Parts: sequence; C-alpha cells; structure tokens
Amino acid sequence: MAVMTAQPPLPLVPEDARPVGAAAAIVEDDDGGRVFVHGNLVYAWDAGDTAARRLTAVSLMRIKAATQLEVAEAFAVKPATVRRWETRLTDDGVAGLLAERKGPKRKSKLTGDTVAAIRRLRAGGASYRGIAADTGVSVGSVRNALTDTDTGEPGAPTGSDAHLPPEPQSVVEPGVEIEVSAEQDGPATISAAPVTDTGAAAVEAVVPVLADPAPRGAERALARFGLIPAAPPVFTGCARAPLAGLLLGLPALAGTGLLDTAHTVYGELPNGFYSLDTMLCESVFRALLGQARAEGAARIDPVALGRALGLDRAPEVKTIRRKIGLLAEAGRAGDWIAAMARRRVQARPEQAAVLYVDGHVRAYQGTRRIAKTHVPRLKFPAPATVESWVSDAAGDPLLVVMAEPAASLAAELRRLIPELRATVGDDRRVLVGFDRGGWSPTLFADLDAAGFDTLTWRKGATADIDEHRFATHSHTDEHGRTHTWRLADTVIELDIADGPRQGEVFAMRQISLFNAAATRQMHILTTRRDLPAAEIRYRLGSRWRQENHYRYARIHFDLDSHDTYRTGEDDRTRWCPTRPRNPPTSRSRRPGVHCIRPKPPVTVNCWRHRRRRRGSPPWSPTR
Repeated sequence: MAVMTAQPPLPLVPEDARPVGAAAAIVEDDDGGRVFVHGNLVYAWDAGDTAARRLTAVSLMRIKAATQLEVAEAFAVKPATVRRWETRLTDDGVAGLLAERKGPKRKSKLTGDTVAAIRRLRAGGASYRGIAADTGVSVGSVRNALTDTDTGEPGAPTGSDAHLPPEPQSVVEPGVEIEVSAEQDGPATISAAPVTDTGAAAVEAVVPVLADPAPRGAERALARFGLIPAAPPVFTGCARAPLAGLLLGLPALAGTGLLDTAHTVYGELPNGFYSLDTMLCESVFRALLGQARAEGAARIDPVALGRALGLDRAPEVKTIRRKIGLLAEAGRAGDWIAAMARRRVQARPEQAAVLYVDGHVRAYQGTRRIAKTHVPRLKFPAPATVESWVSDAAGDPLLVVMAEPAASLAAELRRLIPELRATVGDDRRVLVGFDRGGWSPTLFADLDAAGFDTLTWRKGATADIDEHRFATHSHTDEHGRTHTWRLADTVIELDIADGPRQGEVFAMRQISLFNAAATRQMHILTTRRDLPAAEIRYRLGSRWRQENHYRYARIHFDLDSHDTYRTGEDDRTRWCPTRPRNPPTSRSRRPGVHCIRPKPPVTVNCWRHRRRRRGSPPWSPTR
C-alpha cells in the first residue's frame, strides 16, 4: 500500500531572513523591509515607513501566517503593542498606524516675554510661588527659566519657597523637546527629539491620568453625627476622568435656576454629608446618563459619578430616596415649579406670549386598583395618572400639575387660570393653545374674561366653507422658513350650554384650512383678532413641539415610569363621573351628571363601586 507524505515547501526565502512562524520570513536592512510567505514576496516597505511596517505585522496575524507572539518577536515589540496596532487599524484605518508626533502636544508657556517677566519679578525679590501665580506657570517652570540666572545652586528655592519639597530635575539639552507619554500596556516613557525653535524649553508638571478622589472619611464620620452641614466639593486634578463630559451641562443647569429656586423654597437639607446642591446635581447628571429614576444609580459607577460631583463617591439609591422624602414632606413642590417658571418667563418674556397646555396620561403598572383613563399612546383605557403640562412658545416646559383621576382638560384649564396669570406676571393677553380635549364654549368665555386668548381646533361636525372664500396666506417663522397655506378667515357664534352664562352666545374667529388631498376641512378657533391668519395656523401647528417633548422624554428620561408605587387614601368627597348605562333605569344617572359617594381607600370609579354593592360583576370595557 502506497503511503503519501507531505512535501515541505522549497526554501525560496533569502538566507538572511528571520522566520516568522512556520510559513513566513522577514528581512530588514537599510533599504527597508520585506516579508515572504511560503517563499513569495507578499509585503514590502521603505526605510522609515512606520505605518507600512505596522500594517505588515497586523496583516500577518490576520491571515493566520503567524501568531501574535511570533509576530511580536519578529518585529522586536511586545505582544500588547501588536494588539494595540490591530485596534488602531480597526478603529481608524491605516491612518491610525502613523507614528505619533514627537514633542509636547501644546505650545510651551515659557515664551520670551514670559521668561523676561519671570526674571524681572525674581530680581524684585518675588518668591517662586508668587512668580508662578503672577505668570500663570508652574513652580517647576519658574525654576527652569531661572536656572541660568539664579546665584548659588541651580533651582534651589529661597525665601518663602524654602519649605517646598524638591521637585525632580530633568537634564534638558538646548534645542530638545521632551514628550511624556503613557501607554496602556506599560509604564510612562520619555522621548526627546531635536527642534528648530530656539526659545527656552521647560518640563511642566505632569498630572496623573486618573487620580484617586480626595479621601473624605473624616467628613463622613462627622456627617454621621450631624456635626457638619454638608461636605463641600473637592476636585482632584487628572488628565482624563470618566463622565467628565457631564460638567458641560452645568451652564445650562445654572440657566434653569434649579439650584437657586430650590434654596429659596426649601432652604437647606438637615446636616449630613450630601448637600441640597449635590443631590440636585446628581439627579440631573443621572438623567443625562439616561437613568432618570433613583434605581438607575445602581447602574452607574458611584466613584466615576462622584468625581463629577467633587466627592469620593455618589449617593446610593437609599440615600437618594431618603433625601427626596425630606423634600416631599415639605409639600412645596408646586411652589418650586412655579418659581422656576417665573424665572424662565423673566429671562425670556417673548416666549410667554404663547402657552401650550396639554394633558399627559402616565400609565400605572403597579398592583393597586386605580381609576382607568384613556391612554392616547396605547389607544385604550388603562390604570393611569394625569398630568397637565404648560409649555412656552418654543415647546419648553414651564409648569406641570398633577391632576385628579378622570379630570378633563377643560376642567384643568379652568383651574390653571390663576396659576397662568401668576406665571406671566402682568396683565398682557396670552394666547393659550390646546387640543380638542379642552373643547368647551364656557371655558372659552372664561379664558377671554381672564385675559387669555383661546387657540384650539373646532370639535364636532361642521359644514365646509365655500372654496371661493379661501386665499393663499404665508408666514415666515423665527428660523427664516416660509410656510404657505390656503385659508379662509370667518367668524362663528357658539352657544354656551352650562354655567352662569348659560344661553349666551360667544363669538370667535375661525380659520379654515383647505387641502385638496384631504377628505374634509380643518377649522381653527381663536379669540385673537390682531394676528394674521397664517400666523394663527402656524401657532397651532407649533403645538406639536410639546408632543415631541413628550416623545423625547419618554425615550430618554423614562417619563412614563413612576419612581414609587406606594399609594395613599383617596379623597372620599371627590367628585367623579358616573358611567351611563343603556337602557337607563330609575336607579341610574344621566350621562355627565356627577355624584358624591364614599370611596374605598384606593381610587375606584363610582359605577364600579355601585355595581359591586348590588352584587353584579364590574363592567369591563372588553365586553
């Protein structure tokens, strides 16, 4: 039986080649380098072409011609270096394999004028530390600039600097730049390269890449016994810190007035380690990281977040809940929100000329039985709570008011009239926009009497306007974009069916929108008569900025979640709607009539409570 043997490859590589694994060989000389794979020339580079040499090393590893260790030995580097080259090639392409620029990454602060100023101050008797403070450089740079001019031992501190510890001295040859670099795979290295600049060279103090936070154990011990009001922030210098980008949000945070109004309304928290400012900044930073709820603090590195707060570590979940509970016990959240709204109106009064009001339904996912409310996003009734949001002309929130279950937008608007007037702060007429949920001729008349103009869509079946009454109208918004519509400007009269003005007629301006592709005309009602029809149409369309805010906050700030699912007793004297039954009986009520009936500890609709007492099963929307 014939036995087949594997024939080894012919030795076609040069004699002076070094093997790279079992399949490759490398030759490096004054002309550059060449790599042979199975005797064939595959890679070549010129002398000094660092990027091509590194690309060859990574390519040999990627084509499985040699292992990472074999490639590192052949190219006289560490395996971690080969791995770093592969990462740079993957992230940045061949450009990531280029040699790093030698020398400092920024210009030296010791310019000719700075050196002259240092020598002049030293001649006047100033200390090293005073000179460093006046010129904006480090003490080591001052010492290097005065090495050739001071008498005595070079760099020896005198006067008030005699107590300073000696700094490490570096011998710097004229015309040489010093670069201090730290790789992830090894200790810091120092490299020198000749430069053409004839100015004075200096070695500035090098900060650590990631410094440890300042120890705060003593302050925590004092805070445990309530002996200090709070721990002040202390930041340690470092070259790079995780989550340092959160500090870019501080100017915007200061612009909202969150911290100032909180101190005005709440004062200070009881003595402890974390102050009111720290807790508020932690909440804002956590929300920017996508963790709006207190439980999200468990998914963030507390030491990294603590560095951004100037502490050794950020507060934990139980601490956050305890501090929030202290603020909730004061019961002044409404005053705090109103104070921030007034501050924003004072800063941007032009945005308060238009206010948008809308109700946001937050679905309840707990185990308690609470009243069901129609959730527009889900398109069916579900256990939920209702909030009324008031936004300015730009769609930015001003106020948020928690509403009772089953409260309508029209009822909330009537209740918000005094708060809106207090927020605006003067007697000017403000245009209030809302959707069809606030439709009520009585409400329109009440808003007009309170100094507010209405802006909403018309509700119900309406006869179309003759097409010849439409004309082209244009409006240029604040961004310079021009919008064009076909509109008809008419006047209608609405009958007031309830309230003290029952039987009266209320006249309103109607702006009708014509669209040839639409199946019906859209009608806008307003009491504002001085604005052009196109601007009225634009203002009502801008109400979608508020809807966009809901959508963004729902995705990024967990708007629909509840921070806690604890419940309290319901108001037993609260008015709630009864559900009409068909056919009506002597024991049922007419639609829209409200009743006052004792309530159980949790919120339950009256009709469900009544039917349970009668022994019949509760009605379900699915039947």
